[in-house]
Order: sequence, then C-alpha cells, then structure tokens
Amino acid sequence: MAKKLYVGNLPWGTKREALESVINAQIETAVNALKEEGQEVEARIEDNFFKVDERGNARFAIVTISEDTVADKVIEAMNEMEFDADDGRGPRNLVVNEARPKEDRPRDSRGGYNRGPRRDFRPRREYDNNDFNQGE
Repeated sequence: MAKKLYVGNLPWGTKREALESVINAQIETAVNALKEEGQEVEARIEDNFFKVDERGNARFAIVTISEDTVADKVIEAMNEMEFDADDGRGPRNLVVNEARPKEDRPRDSRGGYNRGPRRDFRPRREYDNNDFNQGE
C-alpha cells in the first residue's frame, strides 16, 4: 500500500532536484536497512507534487512512496533533519510526516482579490435645506 508524505519547512532557495535527490537517497537507505533485516522490499516514488514559487524554489512537497514500511523509515530519518539549500541563508529542520487530506475551509466573505468594501456601506446623510440656513 502506498503512503503519502508531506515534506515542509524547506529553506529558501531549495531546488526541486536537490530535494528529490535527498528523498531518493533516504528511500534507498531505508530499503537497504530493511533488506539487512531480512525483508525483501522494493520502493519508489510513485507520484510527487512540488509547490514551486516563481523563482523555481520548492516550498513544500507531497511525495507518494510505494511501500509503507519504507515510508515510515523515511519519515523517521528525515523529520527534523537539517537541510541546507546552499543559498547562504543557512539550514532549516525539515518537517516530514504522513500527509493529511486537504481540509475544506469556510470561504471568507471578503476573501480573494478585489475583496470589495472594507466596511459596511453607510448611506449618505440626507440634507434638508433648513440645515444650511440655521445661522440666519
């Protein structure tokens, strides 16, 4: 059975290729460890989704790993692992856990671009001609 993993808290400047190579290395390490324990497993990345910004930097990833035991070992190895993007800003600790389904959030009445008025509409005060002639 396949398991989806969330990989987040990536440092700024993380490139997709660098993150994929780290994940693939951890999968290979997990497979080799399980083979040493006597389990015959093969695992691979079945599907992956990388949220990338306009400069090509990865913000987070959802990765599907084909074997549950390997996915558990990858979570154990990569969660809180120090990862540096080599952009000079320093490393960050990765957050790796089993992905949760996307939640339906209630829509904000003012959400999105061009939200409309920021305060409730208040009609203009009606003026009577007598209001201007009170000082006379």
